[in-house]
Amino acid sequence: MLLSNNFYKTKSIFYESIVSDNYTITIKIITLICAIIFLTMTAEHIKQHFSDRFEFLILITLAIFALLLLISANDFITFYLSIEMQSLCLYVLAAFKRTSQLSTEAGLKYFILGAFSSSLLLFGMSVIYGFTGSTNFAEITKNILNNNLESNSYTLTLGFILLLCGLLFKLTAVPFHV
Repeated sequence: MLLSNNFYKTKSIFYESIVSDNYTITIKIITLICAIIFLTMTAEHIKQHFSDRFEFLILITLAIFALLLLISANDFITFYLSIEMQSLCLYVLAAFKRTSQLSTEAGLKYFILGAFSSSLLLFGMSVIYGFTGSTNFAEITKNILNNNLESNSYTLTLGFILLLCGLLFKLTAVPFHV
């Protein structure tokens, strides 16, 4: 349904590491609508607590921009950089209230868990790159489907498991939420 009216053709830039098609545009529009709703709902709170600190809205804007870049990512490098850009903004936002010990503790814990999940992500990506020879998602899929990688399937599966664990840590999804 999302691609039925193909008025906008698929475009890619930076050697196909960033793509734009109907699907990514639709998801970006949904993301921007949710961001506008979020900012509208929290406008009063932001005025009360952070009116003298302009960095708050800049960090939220950078996190939204990183999310939009993540949606268009078609390469492990772009994918990782956009996740890290968003994570760095969210680390600062978690520890934004400087006078609160709980806020500082939350920011530090979030940073340490983020560093651990980044290491899992990078290790999984490097294993996948080692066996497929590419960081581009389409090329990885093509290499896995065209080549007979059965002899290395356990290691490739390990790479995907590490990648998935790193993503679940970043998302703080169950069972990695504790």
